[in-house]
Amino acid sequence: MAMLPRLLFVLLLIAAPAVIWATSAPLPERVATHFGRGGLANGWMTHDGYLVFILALTVVLPAFVVALLLWALALWARFRHAA
Repeated sequence: MAMLPRLLFVLLLIAAPAVIWATSAPLPERVATHFGRGGLANGWMTHDGYLVFILALTVVLPAFVVALLLWALALWARFRHAA
């Protein structure tokens, strides 16, 4: 049963870039990324910059957090058994 969450996490890490790539194609070359008062855009980035940022946010960040947690758990287990 512990294998299911791992498998789901890996599948989502694989599927997320495909979904992002497919849905970002119709975006313009200049993408609004910040909106001020009244809903008017006041911050932009290039399409490629947006793609890199979103991919990093949805793939690299979760993978890094999980790796960091696994490392911390292994470190904690090692210290717990040493004591």
